[in-house]
Amino acid sequence: MCQIKIILYEKPEKEFYFDLTDGKCPPALASYFRRLMTEKSVGIEEMHALSAITTAKGRQQANQMITRAIKMYELALQEENGWKPKKQLREEILAKRAGTLIEAISGLL
Repeated sequence: MCQIKIILYEKPEKEFYFDLTDGKCPPALASYFRRLMTEKSVGIEEMHALSAITTAKGRQQANQMITRAIKMYELALQEENGWKPKKQLREEILAKRAGTLIEAISGLL
């Protein structure tokens, strides 16, 4: 006998877009966006903006870019003798990048 447990939960909108920006997009959602892009025949700019969602490589690169941005931001703060926790830096960077992702998604929908 086999059992499957399915857990459904709702995320706040801000957290959802942060996860998408961070490269944590569920495969079903990526498939949905790819299908929308082919139906609407979007331009190269929109494809590039949504690559962090639609492909596995894009999601991996999005995560690496966020990590690099955090390191660069930390170095800039060290030169100014400042300091912020990595979690706070990550949220600030994700907030900036989530805005551009929201624009790309709203243009697609």
